[in-house]
Amino acid sequence: MSRIFKAATRCFVLFIFWAVHLGIIWQINGELDMEQLENWCELQSSSKYPWHINPNGFLNLLRGYVYHVDGYIYNMRMYAPEIDRKYLLAIRMKNSDEVECRFTSDPYKDKLHVMYRDGLEKNIYTYKFYNTLLDMFSVENDEVSIYSNNSQTLAHILKQESVKDHAYYFLAALLLIAEGIQLPINIFNSSVEEKETKELVLQKTNEKDYFRICLSARNSTESGEKGSSSKKLGIYAMEIAKKALGMQDIQKNEWKLNSADRIENIVTFFKQCIADAKTKSICELAEPENMVQFKRGLFLKTPQFLIQAYIYEFVESIEEIDLFHSAVHEILTNCIENPEDLLPKDVQNKALAVYKRCFVPVDEITTKDRYAFIEQLEKLKEMYMIFGVEQIVPFADTMQLPYSISIFPYNRESGMFMEDQARFTDSAETSIYILFCFLTYNPYENQYITAHMHNPSYELIGFFKKHYIPEQDASMEVHMNWIRVVSDLPNNNIIYKKNGNQLQPGILNMLFLIEEITGKASKSENTLLELRSLLRSPNNINPKYYNELLAIYIEKLFKSLSYNLFLSVYCTNLCVFQRNKKERDVSGNIHMKYTYIGFERQLDICVKKSGISLKLLSDRTSFSISSRKSFSNIKAFWEEKNTFLGNLLAAHTYNYERRLDCTSRASFILEMIAKDIIEQKTFFVNALFLLGKLNTFLYKKTIIMGALIPFSSEELNANHLIIRFTSNILANMPCKAWNEMRQLLLPILYIKEYNACYLNIHMDNGVPTAIAFRNPGSLEVFRLSIRIGTIKVFHHCLIVCKTLDAHKIGAYCPLSDTNINREVFRKLVAWSMDVGMSYIMNKTEYVLNMRGMIREEHNRIYLSWLAYLCDETECDQKAIEKVYDRIYIKHPLSAQLSSIDRSCDFSNVISVLSSMRTVLVKKRQAASKFNHIQEFYRFLQRQIIVTEL
Repeated sequence: MSRIFKAATRCFVLFIFWAVHLGIIWQINGELDMEQLENWCELQSSSKYPWHINPNGFLNLLRGYVYHVDGYIYNMRMYAPEIDRKYLLAIRMKNSDEVECRFTSDPYKDKLHVMYRDGLEKNIYTYKFYNTLLDMFSVENDEVSIYSNNSQTLAHILKQESVKDHAYYFLAALLLIAEGIQLPINIFNSSVEEKETKELVLQKTNEKDYFRICLSARNSTESGEKGSSSKKLGIYAMEIAKKALGMQDIQKNEWKLNSADRIENIVTFFKQCIADAKTKSICELAEPENMVQFKRGLFLKTPQFLIQAYIYEFVESIEEIDLFHSAVHEILTNCIENPEDLLPKDVQNKALAVYKRCFVPVDEITTKDRYAFIEQLEKLKEMYMIFGVEQIVPFADTMQLPYSISIFPYNRESGMFMEDQARFTDSAETSIYILFCFLTYNPYENQYITAHMHNPSYELIGFFKKHYIPEQDASMEVHMNWIRVVSDLPNNNIIYKKNGNQLQPGILNMLFLIEEITGKASKSENTLLELRSLLRSPNNINPKYYNELLAIYIEKLFKSLSYNLFLSVYCTNLCVFQRNKKERDVSGNIHMKYTYIGFERQLDICVKKSGISLKLLSDRTSFSISSRKSFSNIKAFWEEKNTFLGNLLAAHTYNYERRLDCTSRASFILEMIAKDIIEQKTFFVNALFLLGKLNTFLYKKTIIMGALIPFSSEELNANHLIIRFTSNILANMPCKAWNEMRQLLLPILYIKEYNACYLNIHMDNGVPTAIAFRNPGSLEVFRLSIRIGTIKVFHHCLIVCKTLDAHKIGAYCPLSDTNINREVFRKLVAWSMDVGMSYIMNKTEYVLNMRGMIREEHNRIYLSWLAYLCDETECDQKAIEKVYDRIYIKHPLSAQLSSIDRSCDFSNVISVLSSMRTVLVKKRQAASKFNHIQEFYRFLQRQIIVTEL
């Protein structure tokens, strides 16, 4: 009976768990949860309304939901190359080893690039579209919103008490105008109490009004005052940076609009789109009819997308959605039912066509129509369920776990980092950060959350509120903010190495810190203090019994702090060690296993006296076999609908599928960019905007690299699409720390005349070298140059790399890096088919000799090339001779000269050289050279054999 009861209890817990968490993921502006949406879908299946929403039409809430969740409008507002983001990044050398960075941005001053103010029909439409985008969506705290500190925004006006009753008619009118229906909405000049003002009016066909909104002069004045503070703040910040760095004034933006002007511009744009509907530029942006068209993302530039995304952000409850749908229905019905003498027949026909896209006529409703919303919702829930099961933890494997860095000590009293003191490596602190990533992870929203904790510290709440999205690369900013959480805590039980910094390893010490920042002690009978006091008298307690007490304590504590309920915790190899003469602690392994329906993810925390290490164990095979198939079936379900909504939800499903395999996110973007560049000689920026919200450091680094390097040998300028796009990515700097910033800036250095291209970035002399010095992105630069680029691009990158080596600091060289030089050489050989091997070698030597290449470096490169040529399936004897001739030696070679990829089969190399001995020696009369080279390869072969043994 007890087993049955336990099984029933477990099922009930599972039910509650999924019900709660699936409810959390479904939120629309924080108001509509899963239960409300399900209620709304059920209402669509009933006969409550005098209408039935077309499940495939643009009134379906799922459109706006995907726009929001996948960051479509965020990407457009933040990164669209048509928008000129206003920011300033100034970098100068503080001394020979340190740099000083100043970054500030002012989104209130964002505007359209000058190139779109005049020009052809397409540019005129583009200019009007993005001006309207700027009027409707603001940037606040690095997020896109319809609200802002400037109360002149459209949303603030529509939410006013005197206006909100008419707001839904206004938005309905814009939605229908975007669909091509001519509605009499206008703004008229008028006067109120002898003050000039404007009125927004939507007339019915019988000349009555749906609404008449007064855009008063008083509101405009007040709004201007409220909005000025934030603008002044941004200008002030820029002035500080300019003064500190001795820079000249940047161009000021005088573009200011009051609320009436802003609304008039929005209305005018939508009305003008009807007149321009048949022009070529607008037709190209029509709603896509298939997946191929959808993936280009051109629909993101349509007025339909703009207003649909805005309405989704505006409504806050089912009641408001009903009011909006009612307004749409009333306006359309009025257009259809009026006689022809009041409304032209073509307008009525257009209204009828749009009506059928919005609603299913009552006499045509089928059972399939009534239950279509339920089916769509259930299919999404199925996808989220699979995602939740697979994404039980925030990382896929050990390689994705954040790594420790060197950081300055932190003083909690002053809230400052002590840059006058020596740095320390935050190894233990980073390990605890990873632990909390697991404890706070919400797999259904793919973000961290602390709301479930009893009494977390203010710093802990603030940290995960700011860094709530899992990232593989923990930036310097993340490390610094985490140090603010865990360092210099006012708790004498926590032991640091020096002045409240560098946490000492040990399980008890780690537990004291965890309890301090969570405010939640385990409810076991033995408190942590009692466990520590027992260590001080080890003769009075059985070690096995003590280990059991400690293991129970850890299990209860971790389970009480874990957001995910499917956690088991156990300990192994617990052992007491002496920290110093007074203090003891415990080493050992803590295993955190998340299990659900056969899927397991386990984090192993190994705590030793010398430090803490972590390992993540996960079964990627089961993921590939089971969930990939399920995701493919769901994608096929949506694509078979052959509708815009179907393609939208298929893309949404694909984005979630890609999130499960974190390692594929960046490579997928590079593949996409490469395909466009190779096939189209450019790439579609809007296509990238469909891949999800591009707001992480990894995304930004990948896109900047992938976009710039293939064009690095071209003559670009500040108006080039690639430059404008990548400049906007830097406008929303994801990190302010130098180590991460220089990874983002590295690709810029490979652009010709980069100072003239990036007008918002100012670098003093010496900064480019500091950026390039031992930059981990250098490897990827050359990978891209041979993968997407041409021999011209590769040699240009090589020239830049050597030029940056101004002080002989050992700039990165892809020809001697064993991680890439074989891949580079194979590409050079492929290029030699067109230009010849001699050209390749002469051009490469010319570049390398620019900064002076010593004989050892020269030999290092050609010895690796010779080995690779001999190890190929089909040996090119002429190429082997040419490379052999470039090697100059008189003495035995040192193994230190080897930069050969160890995958090279030296037995093949030696065999090929032996077969060519006659040619290589007799012709050149240098047997000693041949012997030295062959012995060099034999020595390397023996080294590999010894290593393997």
